[in-house]
Amino acid sequence: NIGPSKLEKAQKFEITIHNLSANYSNPFDLSDIRITGQFTSPSGKLTEVLAFFDGSLFKVRFSPDEIGTWSFKLLLSDNVDFAATAPDEFICIESEHHGRIGISPFDSRYLAFSDSTAFVGIGQNLPWYIERYPQFWSLMTSNKCNLFTYWLPAWDHSLLLSNTTGQYDTFSARQIDAIIEKCEQNNIFVIFTIWNHHWLDEKSDNSSWTKNPFRHIDPKVQEFFSSQVSWEWQENYYQYIISRWGYSKAIAMWQTVERLEETGAGDKGDIWHEQMT
Repeated sequence: NIGPSKLEKAQKFEITIHNLSANYSNPFDLSDIRITGQFTSPSGKLTEVLAFFDGSLFKVRFSPDEIGTWSFKLLLSDNVDFAATAPDEFICIESEHHGRIGISPFDSRYLAFSDSTAFVGIGQNLPWYIERYPQFWSLMTSNKCNLFTYWLPAWDHSLLLSNTTGQYDTFSARQIDAIIEKCEQNNIFVIFTIWNHHWLDEKSDNSSWTKNPFRHIDPKVQEFFSSQVSWEWQENYYQYIISRWGYSKAIAMWQTVERLEETGAGDKGDIWHEQMT
């Protein structure tokens, strides 16, 4: 399924891949199977986006940032072969949305949308159990709030499976899909936090390290921050997150880790964080 054929700037363009013939054992492992969407803008800029596995099918998500006719195709590589689809097109039209949030071109101390409109974030921290507060969206809007922080903790919507490295919880992912869609519908932006400190702390009473599948690679949490094998699987995990939600205009920013100083990183934290960014 491909569509729509015409969409607004910053709107989601999604490709769902049916009847895939490929040789792989783990659909989440990018070294096992890699599907890449190549999107060429009206000005000729090429953007590549990796597909993600949603539990039954592979999908590619993208949002255009230029008005005009875009061309795209899919590339597939697995353990045996390489293939490419025929090019196709869609049309991007103007939108009332200001685009993505980034550093202001006028003053690097401030944030702005991609059309240079200033962004002033006002909001709160609601990192988990957001479904328990159905009034959250209307209260945010009525109080002129537009930003909140969201986590992926072990106790709510975790993508990580405790005993399996390199596979992800697609039920939780679909719940996060719904949250991101709510953000888009209500013009609310999210600070998407990849690691809360509980995941990477093995000593405190509220540690989640015993549920973190990376402990099967490196039993000691500090090794998580320095092991090459761990880093390779971390990259796979981060790419899944970016492939699934990186398209969205609702993502204000990625927070790599919340409270790094409360993890078990020790003197490895700065080097690891440089890799992350």
